[in-house]
Amino acid sequence: LMYCTGGVRCERASAYLRNRGGIEDVYQLEGGIHRYLEAFPQDGGFWVGKNYTFDKRFSHGAENATVISTCVHCGSPWDRYQAQKVCANSRCGMEVLLCRPCERTKPAIAKDTLFCPLCSDKKKDKQTKRN
Repeated sequence: LMYCTGGVRCERASAYLRNRGGIEDVYQLEGGIHRYLEAFPQDGGFWVGKNYTFDKRFSHGAENATVISTCVHCGSPWDRYQAQKVCANSRCGMEVLLCRPCERTKPAIAKDTLFCPLCSDKKKDKQTKRN
């Protein structure tokens, strides 16, 4: 199942997968998350959390959306990618969630300590294997 904010990218990607990728069992959410959340404005239906957007909204979710993500530094519930920080793993570059209090900490939090959840898990796995 593919989904995107408005459905346009999914339309193109699913056509590509069917025509050139040789994958026939491709499904997409008609109208994207935006239309789905219009149908379930209060609780989001089966959608949990928020959908990251690339505009000034930062994210899109139901009115009563639960915050399911956390700040990569302190672990507090947080769901806004406004700090413009990226994962310290140079091969990753994924944007990371840094809450406003941590963002404003003086002295500033070292960039080389901020890892996205995937790289953080890999780092923990490597440390566990060493011990």
